[in-house]
Amino acid sequence: MPQDTINVNLIENKVKLNDVGYYNPLLIYKSDCLSEGHFVLNVSGFKDSIASLKLRQEISSDESRKKTAETQRTLLAKSFSALFASEGLKSVDFYIYKDIKEVAKYLREHVHTFVVFVDEVADDALKSDFEALEGLSKFMVLSTKSKDLPKELKDKNASELDGVILVYVGDNEHLHLKFVSKYLHQASIFHSVNPYGITLKANPIYDATLISSLRKNNINFYSLLNETGRDGVLAFKEGVDVAGNPIDEAFTYHLLKTEATRELIRIWSRNNRQNSKLSQLKVKEGNNAYTAGLECLFKGFRDAGLIVSFSDIKLELKASSGLALDLSIRVKYNDSFKSVILNISSDDINDYLKKEAV
Repeated sequence: MPQDTINVNLIENKVKLNDVGYYNPLLIYKSDCLSEGHFVLNVSGFKDSIASLKLRQEISSDESRKKTAETQRTLLAKSFSALFASEGLKSVDFYIYKDIKEVAKYLREHVHTFVVFVDEVADDALKSDFEALEGLSKFMVLSTKSKDLPKELKDKNASELDGVILVYVGDNEHLHLKFVSKYLHQASIFHSVNPYGITLKANPIYDATLISSLRKNNINFYSLLNETGRDGVLAFKEGVDVAGNPIDEAFTYHLLKTEATRELIRIWSRNNRQNSKLSQLKVKEGNNAYTAGLECLFKGFRDAGLIVSFSDIKLELKASSGLALDLSIRVKYNDSFKSVILNISSDDINDYLKKEAV
C-alpha cells in the first residue's frame, strides 16, 4: 500500500448504508429443550409463534424434557405479554440459544444496540455469557433480584461496565422488559427522551434501605419519583448503566459516533480515487469534504433536538505504514451535561466495516 494512502480499505468493502437498528433490541433466552434460532415476534402473533416453538430433535422422545419445554413456552408467553403490554415496541427480534457463542456469532453479522436477557442469568453462567457478548452491542440489559452486584461484575473496573444495565425486578417480574419496550419506543419517536422517570405498569418498591443499596450499586428500580415528598407519582429510576453513565447520554453519543462514521465512509466512497493522495485531501487548509459533510450532519442533529451544540471539527492524518485517520468533534448533548469530544479513528471505521460488509 502506498505510504500516502489511508490504512482503511473503503473501496473493496461495499458498505451497506441501510439504517442501523438503534431501537430494535435483540432479546435472548437460554434453553436446552427448545430449538435454537432467530425469530421475529410481533404484538399480534407472538403467542402463536411461541406456542409453535419446536423441541430440540435429541429430546423429542424425552417426556420430562417435553414438560420442561412446555413450561418454558409458558414463561416466554408471559414475558412477551408483559413486553407488548407496555405501550411500547410492536415487534422485537428474539434468539433462543443453548450455547452463548451462537448469539455472539449472530451479533457479528447483525447490528443490535441493545441485547436483553429475557430471564435472569445464573451466577455460574454470567461470566461466560458476559465475556462472549462483550463489545458486540452497546448495551446489555439484565434483570436481578438482588440488591447487590453479581460477583462477576464486582470484579470488573468501571470501563468494563459501560453499557451494562441492571434492573431490579424483585417481585416485579419483567420490569426490565417493560422498560426496554417503552423506552426504545419513545426514543424511536424522539431520541433524546430521558429513561429516568418513565412510567410503567409495575409494582413499586418503598423500602428505603433497599433503594439505597440499589442506588449505590447503580441498579435501576421502580419507585416513587419523589421519595421524600411521596407525591404518589411512580417512575423508573435511576436510568443509568452499572458504571453510572446516564443511559440516554451514552445511547446518544453511540448514535452520533456511528452516524458520523457512516458519513465519513459515504464521503470517502463518493470521492473514491481522489481520496488516495494526501495532497488531494488538503486537510491543512481547514474545511474539506469530510469536515463539511460532518458539519451538515451535526447541524441536522442539532436542528432535530438530538444535541444542543457542536464545534471544533478536526481531521488529522498520521503517517504510519499507511496514513491513519483521526477525527474529533466537540458535542454537547444536554445543557445538564458538560460537552464531550467524540473521537473517530481509522480503527473505528474498520470495526464498522467488519459488521456492515457481511
